[in-house]
Amino acid sequence: MPPKIAEAAKHVEATFADASEVTSSARIMLFRKGVWCGIAVLCILAGCSSRSKNEAEASNQQGDEPEASNWQSGEIEIPPGVKYTEASAEDNSKAFDFLQSLVDEVRPAEELRKKSPKAIICGPGLWNALKDTAPKELQDAMPATFVIPNLASGEVQSLDGRVFKTDAQQEEFWDLFQLYLDAFRLLPEFKPKFPIHVRKANANELQYYWTIIPYESIEEPFFVIAIDDTSILFDFIEEDGEQKVFTVDIVLGIDEE
Repeated sequence: MPPKIAEAAKHVEATFADASEVTSSARIMLFRKGVWCGIAVLCILAGCSSRSKNEAEASNQQGDEPEASNWQSGEIEIPPGVKYTEASAEDNSKAFDFLQSLVDEVRPAEELRKKSPKAIICGPGLWNALKDTAPKELQDAMPATFVIPNLASGEVQSLDGRVFKTDAQQEEFWDLFQLYLDAFRLLPEFKPKFPIHVRKANANELQYYWTIIPYESIEEPFFVIAIDDTSILFDFIEEDGEQKVFTVDIVLGIDEE
C-alpha cells in the first residue's frame, strides 16, 4: 500500500534533499508539479515494483549479467512465426541515440512531444504501471484494447492501454514517463543492480509484442530500455519524413492481468 500523501511528500523531499547526484534539471522536473510528482513516483513504484523486485532478487542470486547491446551486430533471435523487418544502420543509430539521451538526462516534455506522431500508443504494460497516478488528461485519453492470449488458461484476456493525440496529452505522457525513469535513477531503494541501458529486443520481448499488434511485421527501429528485469519497448515509425516514437510498452507476462 502506498504511504499517506503527507508521508509520501516528506519521504520524497527528504530523499532528494540528501541525494547529491540529483542535477538541477532533474530537481526542476521532479518538483515543478509540486507534491504530485513525488507521490506519483512512489505510487507508480508501489503498484508495479513488487514483481520486478522479486525477479531482480532472483536474478541477483544467480549473478545474471545484463544482455549486451546487439543493435549494431544484427544478432537478433526471431521467434518462429514472428515477422521482423530490419532498418538501415542510420535509422537504427538515430533511434538508439534518442533513447540513450532519454536514459541519460531529463528532457523537456515539449521537446519529446516533437518525437511523437499524431497519435502515440501507450501499451497495456506501461499503462498498467502509470494509470493509478496518471493525471486526468491521460485518464480521459482514447482507450486502446489489447487482446492477448493467456497461455495458463488457454483463453484470451483484454488489457487496456491509451492513445495520446493532443499536444497536452503527449507532454503529460512524457513527463510521467520520465518520472518513472527518475525513480529508478534517483531513489536509492529502487536503484537497479545493473545500469539502465538501451538494446535491441530479445526473442521473448519480440514474441510479446507480436501478440499485441495487429499489423503484419515488427519493423525496426525497435529497441528496449532495459532496467534489470523490466523491458520497456519502443517502436518507431516515420511520419512526415521524421522518425517518431509510435508505441511505448512494458513487457508483461503473457498470463498476467
